[in-house]
Amino acid sequence: MARTMYREQGGRQANPPVWWHALRLLLLGCLLSSLEAAVGWSLDTKIMQAQQKLSALGYDPGTVDGVLGPRTRQALRAFQQDQELPLTGLLDLQTLEALGFVTSVDLFETLPSRPPPATPWRVVLTYLRYYDTQPATLLPYVTERFRQGLTPYEWIKQTAATLAAQDFLRLSWQIERVEMAAGLPEATSATVYVQSRVRLAGQEITRQEIFSLLSAGEAGWRIDTWRSEPPTAAPTPPQTQSQG
Repeated sequence: MARTMYREQGGRQANPPVWWHALRLLLLGCLLSSLEAAVGWSLDTKIMQAQQKLSALGYDPGTVDGVLGPRTRQALRAFQQDQELPLTGLLDLQTLEALGFVTSVDLFETLPSRPPPATPWRVVLTYLRYYDTQPATLLPYVTERFRQGLTPYEWIKQTAATLAAQDFLRLSWQIERVEMAAGLPEATSATVYVQSRVRLAGQEITRQEIFSLLSAGEAGWRIDTWRSEPPTAAPTPPQTQSQG
C-alpha cells in the first residue's frame, strides 16, 4: 500500500450560543433556498401557509403575516413536540414534511450536483467542512453503502435529526495522512486519517476519524465507509541519560 503524507488543518472556533443560533439560521436559509429552487415556492408564502395550517390544527402562530416571529416559532415548537420532532422552532425539512408541504422522497435527487474532486483528501475535506452545516451538498461525495441504502432524501432527514439530537458540531480538524491502495493501472481505493475535535452532546472530545474511499473513475472519489477511534498517541521522544 502506497502512502501519501498530507496535512491540512481547519475548523471552527468554539461558539457562543448566539453564534450557533445564527449558524443554524444560515443553514436553514441555505436549505430552504435549495428547496425553493427545487419545488418553486416562496418562503414568505410557505410561512403564511404554515401559520394557517398551525392555526387550523389548534396551535396559535399569531397573525398570518409570513413572518417567522416568536409566536410562530412557539407554535412550531408545540407542533414539533406533538409530532416527536426536534424542537427547532423552525420550518426545517422534517417540519415541512409533517405539515404536508414536502412529500417527494426524491426531492434532493433533483438538485444540481457537482462532480466529486479528483483526489481523496479533497473529498474528505469537503465532508469535514459541510457535514454539520450543509449535508445535502455531500450527496455526490458518498456511496449508497455510506448512506446505508437510504434514499438521498431519507439520508438528509436522518443526518439532520442526528445532528440536532447530538448537538453535534465539528470544531477543528487535521488531515494527517492518505494511504493509497496499489492498483492497476491506478489506485482504486484510499484511506484518509483525520484528527478532529468535535462537540457532542455538550462535550468537546478529540478523536481520530478514518475514511475509506473508492474511485469512481472519471467521476472522482466517493466516501464508502467511516469510523472513529480514540486519538492516536504522539510518539514519546527518546530519553537521554547523562553520564556522571
